[in-house]
Amino acid sequence: MSDVIIAKKFSAVYNEYEDRLRLIINVTCPTRYDFWITRKFLIEIVDNLQNYLINFKEKIKKDSQNTQSSNKNEEIKLYPPQNTPSLLESVNIQRQNDLFILTLKDKKTTIEATLKLNELKDLLEMLIRPVKMRWGIGF
Repeated sequence: MSDVIIAKKFSAVYNEYEDRLRLIINVTCPTRYDFWITRKFLIEIVDNLQNYLINFKEKIKKDSQNTQSSNKNEEIKLYPPQNTPSLLESVNIQRQNDLFILTLKDKKTTIEATLKLNELKDLLEMLIRPVKMRWGIGF
């Protein structure tokens, strides 16, 4: 298993020639990791994350109505690994209290980012923005 690298900043660029989204993750200057994200992969992530966030909101309502504290740590697998070299292979999210730990993996690299809910939503919107019209994805 590879060491976990902590992500500092995300950016996304659409490559029309490849018809793929390039997710650029800066970890330290000048070190960065680039992942190709295919249309199918992004649609799966968006669909699963959208369902997760809807269920998360409902769970928060239930938790706030319940006087006893529930388990606030959970991990959701957003997409199964594809075992394709140079492609982003898996995306997992783990909730710890009010924070979300996003884990991105390929064959050799594991990158983590700890995000607040609004930062997670901003990241998703940033991923969709370059391909929204080309790929017909909405969130």
